[in-house]
Amino acid sequence: MSKKKFIKPIVFDKYLGSAKISGLIACNYYHFLSDKDVALVMFYNPEDPMCARLKPHMLRQAKNDKTIEHGYAAVNCLEEADLCKREGMRYLPAFKLYTKGLEVNKFGDTFDYVTMDKMIGKCPIMHKVHKSRQPVDPDCPRPPVVNYRQK
Repeated sequence: MSKKKFIKPIVFDKYLGSAKISGLIACNYYHFLSDKDVALVMFYNPEDPMCARLKPHMLRQAKNDKTIEHGYAAVNCLEEADLCKREGMRYLPAFKLYTKGLEVNKFGDTFDYVTMDKMIGKCPIMHKVHKSRQPVDPDCPRPPVVNYRQK
């Protein structure tokens, strides 16, 4: 009998501050991406002025895109250094475009909301991805179990 994998809940990214942009961590990254026809992920350093310059573009794109099957997410590379390294992030900010969890394209710091919209519109949508091609997240640490019974 296989043990069910614990997946940490996905919440909004605090740096970008929009409910439309999920904050991802190493153990829920591909779980989020595999559910979306198209997903755009911003990798950032919250202390970098260039990341701050592109922040409004990501917010505008996420706000204006009304397609339910599209997802927007962000990864804080100060807190998730291993994930950023795993995804090949050497220079920030950077963006990756995915379809059903598979990387389609990667962009650097010259990306703006007009370019985002064009690339998302042109993105080929994978409807079925073979299981062997789908990346898998590492296990999330389980939250501690609290015993409220007193003796």
